[in-house]
Amino acid sequence: MLIQDVMGSLRDRFMEGGWPMYPILVLGILLLAGAFRYLKQPDGQKLPLLCILGILTLVMGGFGTVLGVIHTLTALHSVPPDLVIRIALQGLGESLNDLSLALMMIIAAGVLASVGALRAEEAQATESDRA
Repeated sequence: MLIQDVMGSLRDRFMEGGWPMYPILVLGILLLAGAFRYLKQPDGQKLPLLCILGILTLVMGGFGTVLGVIHTLTALHSVPPDLVIRIALQGLGESLNDLSLALMMIIAAGVLASVGALRAEEAQATESDRA
């Protein structure tokens, strides 16, 4: 029951975020895959791609949030005055789902890349000890 509630809630948040959630998800998956690859085989040549994917994920999350806020604010003129604040806050909350997904992906990839960097440091230290 709890898992169904969580999955339903995640699906609802994803749908509330609108179409920008799809490119954020794709960029985030690519970022996570690159970070996992770096974790398994730490190589400095992979870092520029990770940085670019991280930036793109964050920018897309910000872009989706801004689009949602614009959509919310432009629709407020047709809302009854007594509901304006409630609808504005609901729209803002839904808009923030884009940024939230982007940040979750970036944080997870950052953890993976950090472990990869630690592994690279350990390998380098071991190599220098042998010499």
